Amino acid sequence: MLALRAALVAFLGVLVWSAPVDAQRRRTPRAPAQGTLALQATQAGAEVFVDEQPVGTTPLDPITLAPGSHTVRVRMAGYTEFTDVVHVAAGQRTEVSVELFPLSQVLAVTTEPPGAHVYVDGDFMGDTPVEFDLLEGAHSLRVAHRGYADVVRQIEARAGTREELQLTLEALPPEMLSDTPDTTEWYEEPVTWIAIGGGAVAIAVAITVIAVVTTSEQGSELQSFCELPGGCFRVETPW
Repeated sequence: MLALRAALVAFLGVLVWSAPVDAQRRRTPRAPAQGTLALQATQAGAEVFVDEQPVGTTPLDPITLAPGSHTVRVRMAGYTEFTDVVHVAAGQRTEVSVELFPLSQVLAVTTEPPGAHVYVDGDFMGDTPVEFDLLEGAHSLRVAHRGYADVVRQIEARAGTREELQLTLEALPPEMLSDTPDTTEWYEEPVTWIAIGGGAVAIAVAITVIAVVTTSEQGSELQSFCELPGGCFRVETPW
């Protein structure tokens, strides 16, 4: 009987001793499998890419990433682009300071009605609505739409800024519409290039036909051709 009591007490002691150990093992936290990346950018609204995947715009909350090297790219219209390769460690926070330098001004032009041609310093920029970059300094802007009066503005571009220009075009009176020249440049019309290409093909075919006729071994055909009004001439090509 005493031996049974001794065995029971020993068994209970083992249970009491092992319980805290098991509880401690369950409470031991696992090592974190990921790290975080925190970007500190001086400009708000910049696009952020990590490994060429968009993750948001600045200001941005810390990003959870797998341990290892990652490529960070930050871009914003009118500013230089930031690119760097950073190393993220498991369970640690990696901070990166991003500074973008102003490079040009972004100008967005809209018109009513839309579809107006926009020129800057004589260069065609596109049809409204349109958005483009301007180098810092003075520029001449012209907006033209058939049937409407041209709009000419002098613009002072400031690097690192964005401007929106909204224009309501003034319709010309009916008596002036027939005299209004089309402001579309010849090289902007696709029909122009189709006509040029067709003309080139026609010239090539004509030269080929004449060359074949003049080099034909059948003298009677060539003689008949030369007897037509206007006579005959020979075309020699360098190819």
